[in-house]
Amino acid sequence: DPNSRICGHLLIGAAKSSFAKLMDKVSLAMESTPVHSGRSITYIEKDSLVQRLARGLHKVNTLVLKYGLRGHVPILKSTASLQKQILGFTQRLHAAEVERRSLRLEVTEFKRSMNEMKKELDKAQGLQMQLNEFKQSKLITHEKFESACEELNNALLREQQAQMLLNEQAQQLQELNYRLELHSSEEADKNQTLGEAVKSLS
Repeated sequence: DPNSRICGHLLIGAAKSSFAKLMDKVSLAMESTPVHSGRSITYIEKDSLVQRLARGLHKVNTLVLKYGLRGHVPILKSTASLQKQILGFTQRLHAAEVERRSLRLEVTEFKRSMNEMKKELDKAQGLQMQLNEFKQSKLITHEKFESACEELNNALLREQQAQMLLNEQAQQLQELNYRLELHSSEEADKNQTLGEAVKSLS
């Protein structure tokens, strides 16, 4: 879908721009306060995402120094790694959303086909009723009876084909619904994981 691809590029571009600005703010915030300083980090935007991320990085660097590990983790390296993970997560979410939209379109198309098949079945049943009426009528001619039989045979053949397609599409629809539920579950898990990751940095 061209519209989905355009929306996807716009979404990824906006995400990259937003996270780049976010990482710049975190870097500036962290660089303004020494890692070994015991003072609490304060910012103009209270309880903002920048503040929470900066606090998390500050805690990590403090623990590194406390346990005598190799120096402190470079701020730019830490923020770049975090930015890469978040952007990767955003791209995976977008890919899952595109696939879910595609699956929904397929489900809609299958439902439309099933409705058409049901109409064919109803038509065949109507022809069967007409044939029964013809048999009961004493005024029916041989030509009309033969024509009705031929039309009924054709309708029954279409009914059999429609029933086969209906069964196949019902199975495909069930599989598509399962995949949709799986994508929704994975997306919910990813959102929870991202939320916990951000929360752990606060």
